[in-house]
Amino acid sequence: MKEKHKDILTKKGPDLATDINLDGLLLPRLKAKGVLTDEMEESIMKPVRAKHQTIMKLLETLKGRDDKAFDLLCESLEEDGQKNIVGTYLKPTGFSMSQSKGKRTRKRRHCGIWIKSRENV
Repeated sequence: MKEKHKDILTKKGPDLATDINLDGLLLPRLKAKGVLTDEMEESIMKPVRAKHQTIMKLLETLKGRDDKAFDLLCESLEEDGQKNIVGTYLKPTGFSMSQSKGKRTRKRRHCGIWIKSRENV
């Protein structure tokens, strides 16, 4: 995994551990994409762990995988209905600009809310 992606998982780990939902198909999706092996899944899902510890173990395991692991994690989260996790923690978009009829629309994120403002070009 690329260093910048490892840093994101490290810095956002506590938030991800709180917000990621493992009740869906996230782990099976990661296995199907070749990111996790059966042994890795068993190690991650040890029954004595709390949810927070389980997700932290998942993140640590992913850091040791190849460069595709981060993008496949994001893809799997989106497929599992957890797109908000990707947009909030893993690939925040910050702001984007689009042009329409001589005006530029600027979108930026503030406290988790998208704010739009128009400015003349």
